[in-house]
Amino acid sequence: PGRTLAAGDVLVLAGERPADAEALDGLFDPESIAGSRIAGDTAWVYTDFRLHGGRTRWLLIDAEPHALATARHVQRITEIDVYRMTALLGVPVARAAFGELSRIEAELER
Repeated sequence: PGRTLAAGDVLVLAGERPADAEALDGLFDPESIAGSRIAGDTAWVYTDFRLHGGRTRWLLIDAEPHALATARHVQRITEIDVYRMTALLGVPVARAAFGELSRIEAELER
């Protein structure tokens, strides 16, 4: 039923933040990992924004897991991923138009 816009996996773990990035080896590309504290420092989220088999990977570590709050975190992560992939849909169009825009700009400068 249509094209897939975004696909991702969110691994949710209860516990404390990993001591260092090496603890995340194997899940993410160590050259592009990004992470942030969320929910008043009670949860941490990590990703590398790369596709792994056509899907993005996210890790949510929640020190104080509650079903409803964890579900909201996962929903927000999913929304970020869909928004990011939607924004990237315009990149090929922008690249295709770049040559024409450069030509027009050169004409205007004359």
